[in-house]
Amino acid sequence: VARYWGEKGVDGFRVDFAHAVPIEFWRFFASELKRTQPNVFLLAEAYESDQRMKLPGFSYQAMLAAGFDSVYDSELYWAMASQAKQPGNMRSATPARSPSMAAGVVERGFMFTHYMENHDEVRVASRYFAPWVGDRG
Repeated sequence: VARYWGEKGVDGFRVDFAHAVPIEFWRFFASELKRTQPNVFLLAEAYESDQRMKLPGFSYQAMLAAGFDSVYDSELYWAMASQAKQPGNMRSATPARSPSMAAGVVERGFMFTHYMENHDEVRVASRYFAPWVGDRG
């Protein structure tokens, strides 16, 4: 399927729920796809902290070593979302970094995709995200 879309000009794929698929599959998938489409960009939506769905051998480093070009930086998302949901000033936010996002991982050339909204989460612009915003009462 990925090769089909690659032949149509698609040059990148975001893979949903990648942490719930065996890493062996991703190694095969990425190597086969990059054999015919060497510049394809692969982004994994994967959550290292999701213990309920995480398969043995999964880690951000394993995903990147398997051939993904980037992985969602979910730890930063959760830290920023938690801070944003607190009344006060975002300028004081200092989100923690997980061990998997340590400088050594980034220095090896791995890239993490930062995001503030995700289709699985409540929209930041929603009144349900931070109900007190805009409340003057």
